[in-house]
Amino acid sequence: LVEGLFSYDLALWYLEWDNFQARFATPVINGFVNASSGIAGQGVEGSFTVNPAEGLSVITNFAYTESTLNEDEPGLFGTKGQQLSYVPEWTVSSRVNYSFALTPELDASVGIGARYEGSSRSTFTDAGSFVPGVSPPAGTYHATFNVPTDSYVAVDLNAGVTWDQVSLSLYATNLLNKEALTSARGLYTFLGASAFSTPLTPRTIGARLSVDF
Repeated sequence: LVEGLFSYDLALWYLEWDNFQARFATPVINGFVNASSGIAGQGVEGSFTVNPAEGLSVITNFAYTESTLNEDEPGLFGTKGQQLSYVPEWTVSSRVNYSFALTPELDASVGIGARYEGSSRSTFTDAGSFVPGVSPPAGTYHATFNVPTDSYVAVDLNAGVTWDQVSLSLYATNLLNKEALTSARGLYTFLGASAFSTPLTPRTIGARLSVDF
């Protein structure tokens, strides 16, 4: 649009998924089972690019997802309307890139970006606020419990130069060293309860050299 100043890509989607398969765990059995009802999913995804000046671009991507149980699922310890496990409602990222000629033979670029991921749940059940070393309450027979992750924002930087077919780039991901969990799950045995999680990759600084041929 507007002679290349603005461009966009937008998608709307909807799905009905019957008898979906989900992880199921008890102190005796750990595997996958098919649900008795289904999932209703809908969402929107988009990408927007603004080019306010030569070599300068602002690129934003986002996705909204609403995927929930259609009915109660006693076999999975889920209730109607619960969001699917490990599916955040919102993910958004935006970055600013600037490319320019450093010399007649040397091109350069710099960029900064931020990415956001919303909170998510680890399983359908909300039963039990267990802590490591404490036995589950009497009558509780499933082996997993919900360990939700919090939303987070991470910042990334990059800079690079290109000469003919050779490119050298420097980067820093999670520049502010944000501490967050990207996924988590709770599990107990007859010995007690434990939580397992995957952390967001800490601040990482590196370089990349590439040759096109």
